[in-house]
Amino acid sequence: MRDDLRKNMEEIEKLETNERKLQIDLNNQIIARNEAVSSLNTAKANLGVFKDEYKKMEESLKATKEDKSNLSNKINSLQVIIFTIIKKYLNVK
Repeated sequence: MRDDLRKNMEEIEKLETNERKLQIDLNNQIIARNEAVSSLNTAKANLGVFKDEYKKMEESLKATKEDKSNLSNKINSLQVIIFTIIKKYLNVK
């Protein structure tokens, strides 16, 4: 009877030890999952910032292209005016 009791006690101790190990493993996995979620959230936040910055750069590029187009049109208009003036000046003489 004592042997059976001792064997059962040893088995209970083994099971409790195994349970503690499993709980430690579970806790470590929870920590790893939480770190992964945190990293994912950081990446999402960084992506949001990147998207905002990219949108600003696109808008700036669009404005720059419009400015360039306007300047090009003004230059073309001025060239026409200059050539017209030169032509009139040369025809007068």
